[in-house]
Amino acid sequence: MRLIENLFISSSSPKTVIVSASQGTYQAHSSTDAESLVYRRISSVDDTDSSNGSDENWELVPKGLPESRGTIISIPAANSKIAGEFYVLNNCGIFCSNDSGISWKMLKDGIEWPKEYLSQHPMALAVS
Repeated sequence: MRLIENLFISSSSPKTVIVSASQGTYQAHSSTDAESLVYRRISSVDDTDSSNGSDENWELVPKGLPESRGTIISIPAANSKIAGEFYVLNNCGIFCSNDSGISWKMLKDGIEWPKEYLSQHPMALAVS
């Protein structure tokens, strides 16, 4: 069972949910034993009641993201102006998905990622 740490639902894609998760609090936040993953789910129902069992299962979406071991829990965000565009920030960098979280690409243009950031815990991400 995974501990869901950060959850994001986009106002432009309300049926798509992106979460970052870890086995526990220590693995989510520790720079010495970090391990976290990113999952997504697209709801197939029009309301938020998932008790009828018709929602899809959570899907692990690692393509383009750093190896789970060594990655502190990711902070998800979405571009409210572009449906299906999501971002995650973690100690390894900033990553973007243009396909509702199926695959990710590290943002490198104009962004320097100092080695010190590899052991730091990100706290927030704003997308405008």
